[in-house]
Amino acid sequence: MKGYGFSVWLLPPEHIDREIREELQEYGIKPSHRLHFTLATNLETRSEAEIVKKTFGSHINFWVAGKVYSSGKTYVVDPLAAWVVPVTLELKSKVIPFDAHLTIQYMKEECTPPDIVLQEHEGIGTIVLADTRSERPEEWH
Repeated sequence: MKGYGFSVWLLPPEHIDREIREELQEYGIKPSHRLHFTLATNLETRSEAEIVKKTFGSHINFWVAGKVYSSGKTYVVDPLAAWVVPVTLELKSKVIPFDAHLTIQYMKEECTPPDIVLQEHEGIGTIVLADTRSERPEEWH
């Protein structure tokens, strides 16, 4: 598998994406990727990802806030280190097998994150399938 394979993401609305980016820029952080909450990853094929995506429905309520921390290795195949912020997702019956989070920065090797506490942002996100086969987050779509 290259990168993370295919993934299922929850995307925040554009205005919340913009608010979070503006807040992070105050600390000198400029994410190169689309801000998202990972619901599933390491899926081998697009058709497998489509099936998983359907199990989540189309929209989920979320709340994101808190101290930025280094996630370590979160997934079975996890080629990148990351700085993340905790997220609460309103999942009806589906459970994700890792701590829900918003990744604000990816890097090749783990390093200490800056001392940042992200303000609270909440909304209703849209579930999408993402092609995350690259190890370059800016190429994900």
